Amino acid sequence: MDKVKKVVGYVHKGYNEKRNSFGLETDDFRFDRQQVDVFKFLDYLYFKTSNRTSSTLHNFHLNFGKCDLFHFFNGVSLGSKPWVTTFETSLPRVGANSSYMRLGVDRLNDSSCKQLIALSQNAYEIQSNYLEGNFPHLKQKILGKTTVLHPPQDLIINSYSEKKLETALTFTLIGADFFRKGGMETLEVFDYLLSKKYNIKLNIVSSMQYGDYATKTNKQDQEKALKLIAKHSQNINHYNSLPNTEVIKLLVNSHVGLLPTYADTYGYSVLESQACGCPVISTNIRALPEINNNEIGYQINVPKTENGGGNIFSVQDRASFSSTLREHLQEIITGIVNNPDKIREKGIRSLKYIKENHSPLKHAEIRNEIYLNALV
Repeated sequence: MDKVKKVVGYVHKGYNEKRNSFGLETDDFRFDRQQVDVFKFLDYLYFKTSNRTSSTLHNFHLNFGKCDLFHFFNGVSLGSKPWVTTFETSLPRVGANSSYMRLGVDRLNDSSCKQLIALSQNAYEIQSNYLEGNFPHLKQKILGKTTVLHPPQDLIINSYSEKKLETALTFTLIGADFFRKGGMETLEVFDYLLSKKYNIKLNIVSSMQYGDYATKTNKQDQEKALKLIAKHSQNINHYNSLPNTEVIKLLVNSHVGLLPTYADTYGYSVLESQACGCPVISTNIRALPEINNNEIGYQINVPKTENGGGNIFSVQDRASFSSTLREHLQEIITGIVNNPDKIREKGIRSLKYIKENHSPLKHAEIRNEIYLNALV
């Protein structure tokens, strides 16, 4: 007879939720999507009228449903049923200067909130600093039920020998927000190095979106990027989109992954690249120094703010950031071409790092324990 598992409810079914909760079963719990949530309905109406979500409506929940407890991502519950939430920056996530901030913090302090799970040490420190600066009398209690749990990642290959690599050193960049991911600087560096006859290739999987909050790019930037891709069509492969299985195949057949990003709270593509035996070139913002370094990959030190994010708030800041990014990216890729043996060494270390630090089995065991304690 099959074991009867308790039920963890969830509301949203986005990539973050799948990556950190409902897509990952545990020994004693199963997941079930809960459809009844007035905030979800109101957020849907808000999106239909304004073409964007409301951070308050999206991240507040009433947690009605036939389940034993809830697990949210960036969410805060107003109900009495036990709940836990995983967060990527800080809680409550209701927008700067929101009048609902105090309500959200009170809910974090409430006995129904059983566990807060920071996606990274950086997120934990941002949360700690926020509480210290705004609600110091609640800091100790809220941090007392806060832990750090990085996302799990399966190994995609078990040995570096499984990779099928071309003679040309192949780099792969993935992300819809192409410019926020450092796409323009990557293309400019490849344009220069290809003009010098470097034997390198670049895969881009991106819908080439522009206008993001980090780079403030426009249609002209997109056109410039597409022209550079067309200029080097023999060496730069652009895919508007691909099934995940094909993306993974690209990474398995790549030497190096790329995430020279302006702004990312975490960087799941880094884990996926490492799991394919690809050392990654990344910036050192937010959580990235926790999952990538110069031992297993290549790190670009960029101008940062106190919370670890990129310093990109003015036109001058963004220009300085871009210049630093381009300079060091070119330096690193040139170094890789001149010393390609390092790629294999770092690729092997990347596989070892994923196996030891992002085990899905260990992640499931920790979450199972969190859920059991939430119901005591």
